[in-house]
Amino acid sequence: MKQAILISGYKNLKHIKQIIDFFNDDFVFYIHIDRKSKLLESELLEINRNRKVAFFSRKYITNWG
Repeated sequence: MKQAILISGYKNLKHIKQIIDFFNDDFVFYIHIDRKSKLLESELLEINRNRKVAFFSRKYITNWG
């Protein structure tokens, strides 16, 4: 049975990659990275290319706290 995981992030893409790699192929990921984040496009593309990532977005600004 497929399971979905939603991740809303701002920084620390290394940790997001570790989370994705931890789960097996029965899991799909829906990821939103805050548009205000100062992450490199190459890092974002690397995550988006992962076969477990079903949806990736930077469309919205997120207010934290």
